Amino acid sequence: MLGEGGVAPNQGLARLFGALSQYEPGPDLRQDLQDLQHLAQVRHRLDLLMAEMAGALASSQIWEEEGYVSPIQWLREEANLPTGVACQHVGVGLSLDLMPGGVEALERGEIGFGHLALMADAASFYKDGRFKEAPFLEKARQQNVSQFRKTCEHARHAQDPTGFAEAERQAHEDRYLKLSPQEDGALVLRWQVVRTKGERWKAIPPLPPRWYSDPDPPPD
Repeated sequence: MLGEGGVAPNQGLARLFGALSQYEPGPDLRQDLQDLQHLAQVRHRLDLLMAEMAGALASSQIWEEEGYVSPIQWLREEANLPTGVACQHVGVGLSLDLMPGGVEALERGEIGFGHLALMADAASFYKDGRFKEAPFLEKARQQNVSQFRKTCEHARHAQDPTGFAEAERQAHEDRYLKLSPQEDGALVLRWQVVRTKGERWKAIPPLPPRWYSDPDPPPD
């Protein structure tokens, strides 16, 4: 519950959580879908705010003083964020001065936080202030996040073809496919093929129980 642990939330957060607790989807699905779009915009704004805070955390020594090896670990343990999400927030937070137009575009609902995170990642491959936000922002407005990721990968390859090739080689080596027989006759399939920011690979969870080696399915 918000405020547990002896630390009360500030009044703005308390009002925000109060408003969220009062909202419920209605009987009109079309209206709910419009609300979903608005909620997504709220989430992007919250991610931006969290990124600003994460950048401040990374620039401080608080995480080290509290016994963590990195600000990423602090966010994982104290904010319950996955590694990839924590890396995104820190990366964006430390790159806000390079993306003023992107921040404004997000606040206007023209792009999402995923676009901003990819821009921040792309900016890290440019040296000596050579990163130009405008062409990236133009593409971000036109493309969804998956398409924009490819745009940023092309830009990264152009800036550092050797480093890009090495990263792809390492990524290929890290892939695996594993079949694990279980005591109850199940055959669990695990693989790692999905790259995420901040994590070399993201493990795909086991398949549903219907993937069994026995010809008869298990009892319900």
